[in-house]
Amino acid sequence: MMNSIARKVCVAACVLAVAANGAQVAHAEMAVADSSVTVTADGPGAVFHNSVTQPGRISTLKFTDARSIAGSQESSLYVDLRADGALVDLESGLNVDTHRDGNTQVVIYRGEDQAAGVSVEREYRFDGNRVDVIVRVTNNKDASAFVQADLTNQINSQVGLSGSYDDGKFVVAPAQLGYETAVSFDNATSSGVADAFQRTTAAGEVGFVDPAGASFQRGRWFERIDAGATLTAAMHMEVATQDSAVDSDGDGLPD
Repeated sequence: MMNSIARKVCVAACVLAVAANGAQVAHAEMAVADSSVTVTADGPGAVFHNSVTQPGRISTLKFTDARSIAGSQESSLYVDLRADGALVDLESGLNVDTHRDGNTQVVIYRGEDQAAGVSVEREYRFDGNRVDVIVRVTNNKDASAFVQADLTNQINSQVGLSGSYDDGKFVVAPAQLGYETAVSFDNATSSGVADAFQRTTAAGEVGFVDPAGASFQRGRWFERIDAGATLTAAMHMEVATQDSAVDSDGDGLPD
């Protein structure tokens, strides 16, 4: 069972650093077109720190816990969208907004791919050891359209990871001395964890667990939506230090 509550810290001091054309501006309300956004956390604790959202399909999620021997855990988050079979250009007509919602740091990308006939909103919400990613795809065509949304997280780990699925949630972790990552996908058409990108949803079922490994976690949404309607895809991730990796006194050795 994840022990995040015991180690979750207050992130009231978190700030957004917005990278635009090489310059960093500490301003939680700045919207910058066609820019990456670096989200940092002030002070030690179990937090996502130096995560970078990108205007393209791949963003980087970086988690660290000052009371862990595991160092940092870095993930690559992929957003892949299709409308009537055509790939959606995430960077078309893009603008970026950053703001706070209480302690939560929020990054929102909004764009429109006229060729694909859809508009897209990608929302990233950072709060301590939790990240929520919500993608909304709106059909701008005059007729219904088949829309597919894939949210895939790849944990970049040097050690093997195994997965489990229970009550709508995947839990991915090494055997010991690392981090435990809980991932869920709201109302996905199919979902799974596997040791290969495409194997995650190859079975076409919800809750697939590949016995060979779990470094990739994916939710897939596939729906026919009416003109003007919106498909919403949401992923939730929480990370916590395994008990075997806790280093309360900071001596570099597990307790």
